[in-house]
Amino acid sequence: MKLTPSLFALTSMLTLAACGGDYQTNGELFSRTPVPPPPPPPPPEEEYVYDKLDLTESTTFGASSVTMDLVLNIDDETDPTLVSSNGNATVHYDTSDGSFSIDVSQGNITFFHNFREFERDTEVTDSLVYSSVGEDLDDANELLYHLNLTKPGTARDGLLLNYMSFGLWSALVYPLPIEGWREAVGGIAFGNETRPEDMPTTGIASYTGKTVGILDENDIELGVHDQYTLAGDVEITANFDALTLNAFMNNMMRTHVISGVTTPWEDFHSSLSLTEGSNKFIGVASTDVPYLHGEIRGTFYGPVDSGAPAEVGGIWSLFDPGEKTVRAIGSFGAVHD
Repeated sequence: MKLTPSLFALTSMLTLAACGGDYQTNGELFSRTPVPPPPPPPPPEEEYVYDKLDLTESTTFGASSVTMDLVLNIDDETDPTLVSSNGNATVHYDTSDGSFSIDVSQGNITFFHNFREFERDTEVTDSLVYSSVGEDLDDANELLYHLNLTKPGTARDGLLLNYMSFGLWSALVYPLPIEGWREAVGGIAFGNETRPEDMPTTGIASYTGKTVGILDENDIELGVHDQYTLAGDVEITANFDALTLNAFMNNMMRTHVISGVTTPWEDFHSSLSLTEGSNKFIGVASTDVPYLHGEIRGTFYGPVDSGAPAEVGGIWSLFDPGEKTVRAIGSFGAVHD
């Protein structure tokens, strides 16, 4: 049989197709190389789960801390301005002995749960209370450490926190070479922080909570040095569009550490800035009567639900910029309304 040109071309094409390789027809080049299938789609990213702060495992937390050094019953060698804050402190919880370790300006301090029996500690059911005796600093001084934290998962004064904790610690050094003693006190806030990538970028959220603190008043002329514990309410409004927060510490009360008498103290407030792409904020704090000012630092904690992180907490400081005879430090925690 005589093949026509077109039939010959078709026969050649079929032969090439059978043998593999490239072929050309009607002026177009076709490839016979097999095309690999597209790669499978990546597996869906697992949803990040925020664990509640149940302290069942040894864990290290980032923390915010504020420290105030006090020298009691001594008129000289006193620096009334010595108040320092740190937004990058560290807290470690160890399940093997139930201890907390905190890195503060004085170094690392370890607090053991109920190391010593304090009558008032056994009555506290909504706090974590730790205390211990440390080694001598210079073969002459004894350290007594004390830590009081809000207990996650247990309501304290109507506030139920699940993802963060806040409280106060103290390190008491005694006796000094001269009469009196030296004490460092501090506020601390830590927990399971909201991941920066989970932070909302729009919306407004309100939070309510509690604050605690320590107040030191030293009138050198009158020779009076008083110390108080502080407690009050917290109201915070966060504007995630504007990256701002407004914080109000209201109904502040002070209780004298010796007499136990409770009287009203100064309410204070702050306009704070939230760092873009972060879960942290900072701002200047001041009282309504402009004689105390200081700083507030804070962090958001827990999962984002209903457009806002579950909890917020941090530290604060206030002092008298004039005579510098009034100093106060504290910490706070609040939940999304």
